[in-house]
Amino acid sequence: MAELHPEEDYGYLLTGTGALLYFHRNSLMSGLTLEGLSRGDTLHYHPADGETGPTAAKVYSGPGHHID
Repeated sequence: MAELHPEEDYGYLLTGTGALLYFHRNSLMSGLTLEGLSRGDTLHYHPADGETGPTAAKVYSGPGHHID
């Protein structure tokens, strides 16, 4: 987790290549909330093409999720 903006319903993940990837509150899965996340948390995601570029379509915490 690189940045959180819970008051505006979004955040950014730091990808394995060092890029920032946008995600919206609605992308959080398995009971995750923006308010419950902290900078530095390890998350897994499924990438997608958003209206303005790449996004994280589904964001998970914990083992067992595919990372792209």
